[in-house]
Amino acid sequence: QGFEPIPGVAAKLVDAGHILGSAAVVLDIQEGSRSLRLWFSGDIGRPGLLLLRDPVLPEAADYLIMECTYGDTKKRDPKNAFLELKEVVQRTIERKGRVIIPAFAVGRTQELVYSLHQMITNGDIPEIPVFVDSPLAIRASQIFRQHPECFDEQTQNFIARDENQAALGFERLRYTLSVEESKQINYTEPPFVVISASGMAETGRILHHLKNHIEDARNTILIVSWQAPHTLGRRLAD
Repeated sequence: QGFEPIPGVAAKLVDAGHILGSAAVVLDIQEGSRSLRLWFSGDIGRPGLLLLRDPVLPEAADYLIMECTYGDTKKRDPKNAFLELKEVVQRTIERKGRVIIPAFAVGRTQELVYSLHQMITNGDIPEIPVFVDSPLAIRASQIFRQHPECFDEQTQNFIARDENQAALGFERLRYTLSVEESKQINYTEPPFVVISASGMAETGRILHHLKNHIEDARNTILIVSWQAPHTLGRRLAD
């Protein structure tokens, strides 16, 4: 819904498609006889990403201010990432291992949970335990679940068909908030999946899962995000 923050400036927020609730700001400005449009955005999502609606791309902008870290990078089709994830999980299940995933608490964790939910629903993988072991990711996921109106049409249709009526909730999914619940994961019979922060494996509970399981050849350490130089995640990826 448009609004007027000050006289002569009409503002509206449009979907940026980056994370839940992210928006670009469109300002239509009237200065005397001069009209101009300023479009501002932080990170802009890609079309076709899971869960969220596609970004509204800039149009008729006289001035554009935007995030451009990946502006010259050609991104792969999100469908290919889904297929790769499925193949990795299938291989690890076959050897009765654990899939350990360092993931950012907001955005990437929820995409992974939804992908695994789809795989189980489709019969691509058996109903193995999936643990989200990050207090921040758990709280972020609660906010996602409270706002299904922000999901794209594909996700809305999935929820309508799902027996749990949810994108981020299914029978074998466990959100482990306490330290004790986190420790109990070590005693769970594999195969299972653990998604834990931090996304670059620098701090947090993911360090304990790596320490406990990285030497078992049955397991997979799955790097799913960009890793900054000089982080543990980057050293693992390299």
